[in-house]
Amino acid sequence: MVGWEDWSRLENVSLSTSGGGSAALPRNWKDTWHFAGGVHYRLSDPWLLQFGVGYDTSPVDAEDRTAYMPVDRQIRFTIGTQYAKSEKLTIGGAFEYADLGDAEINSSNLIGSYKNNNLLAFIINFNWKF
Repeated sequence: MVGWEDWSRLENVSLSTSGGGSAALPRNWKDTWHFAGGVHYRLSDPWLLQFGVGYDTSPVDAEDRTAYMPVDRQIRFTIGTQYAKSEKLTIGGAFEYADLGDAEINSSNLIGSYKNNNLLAFIINFNWKF
């Protein structure tokens, strides 16, 4: 799978105060590409195993990256399973590990990087066909 996301449309973060003031903070987001692939393996009739890997390019350069949103290139690995409870209902779960990159920050007021910029997620899903 190949995808493209239009992050550049999120040019500014709008701020406002209770006193009526407002400002726009430029974010300088770049458009990103997403590449992914996966395999489904039917273990037995009700069980389906799923494996996948994905890669996303970074939506922001080190000069524009912020500490509150340290987004960099991303690599994801996922393993999951689906159980067909009936023809209409499947129940599943997955575990995902995401390496979110070093997220180097090199702006005029902050310099640094995130050496352990990782994400672990457990996902539960239910699918009902009607």
